[in-house]
Amino acid sequence: MIRSNKCFFGFVFAMAVLSINNVDAAHPFHVSNAEIEYNSKTKSFEIALCMWAEDIEAHFRAATNKPFDLDKIKNRDQLLADYIDERFTIADANRKVGRLNWVGHELEKRKVWVYFEIKIDSPHNYTIENRVLLDQHPQQVNLMQVRIGKSRNSFVATQAKAVFLQTKQLP
Repeated sequence: MIRSNKCFFGFVFAMAVLSINNVDAAHPFHVSNAEIEYNSKTKSFEIALCMWAEDIEAHFRAATNKPFDLDKIKNRDQLLADYIDERFTIADANRKVGRLNWVGHELEKRKVWVYFEIKIDSPHNYTIENRVLLDQHPQQVNLMQVRIGKSRNSFVATQAKAVFLQTKQLP
């Protein structure tokens, strides 16, 4: 799986595209960036997803009504895996949702990188649903760059549109 530090691109892109009037939490822009690549050998999508730690902490604080600090949580992997499994799916042409295989996570300053795979036999006619943090911040933007072989597609998920159907045949 290829991971680059393109979170910054996502934040700059969102600031350029969106005009946000409401300031929420510690920062006014709520953006995640997912790099998604199909691995034909393992027949799975490999995903590296970057989020602001403050945003995911705000979600868990609201959900539990308790203080929450990612640096101090011992079962971080399980909490993050369960959270992502409920909000990020990829389905095949028959609408069968692939099973999420958790790889792990990294805390990088105040960013959280999560890594996981979703097994899908064929990358043709797939559906991606990305609802990460959409319930926490109404202005949340989830950027996704999908690479399958030489084909590249980009999607922007928001509360208004969080599901994307890709139907074109790939080379």
